[in-house]
Amino acid sequence: MNTRLNCWNILGFANHLFVALVIATFVSPLHAEETSVDTLKAQMGGVYTLEEWHKDGEVFRAPQVEGRFVLLNGMIMTILHNRMQAPNQTTVVLLGRYELNSTTFSYGYDNTSIFTETPSGTSVSHNPRWEGMRSFAANVEDAV
Repeated sequence: MNTRLNCWNILGFANHLFVALVIATFVSPLHAEETSVDTLKAQMGGVYTLEEWHKDGEVFRAPQVEGRFVLLNGMIMTILHNRMQAPNQTTVVLLGRYELNSTTFSYGYDNTSIFTETPSGTSVSHNPRWEGMRSFAANVEDAV
C-alpha cells in the first residue's frame, strides 16, 4: 500500500499572480478510510520540489519558476519564485502548521509574505491567502 495525497489548489490564490499549485502525492479530498497516522506521517513528511507550473496553456520550469513545499513535524512551509514575466518577479513565503489524524489532513498558514519586484520598485504584502485551516480526507491507496 502507498499513501497518496492529491492536494488540488494548495495555495488557493485567487489573483492572477499564481495559478493553482498542484501537489499530487498524499491526501485526497474524498471520503477516507481509517488509516494509520504513523503510515501517513512516514509517507508524506519531507520536502517537495515544484517541477513545472502550468499557466494559460504554457508550461514553465526552472529557472522561470521554482518552489519548495515542506511538511515536517506539524509545520508547513511553501516558498515560490515566479519569474514568468521578466523583468517582473514574485516571491511567496508561507509558514504555518498542519494537523493529521487517521482520516483528515488539515493545514493553514499563519505567516504570509509576498514580494513583488518590478522595474519601478518592490512591494510587500502580508495579507493571508485565507483564514483558518483547509481540510482534506486522508486515505491509503494502492501504488500506481
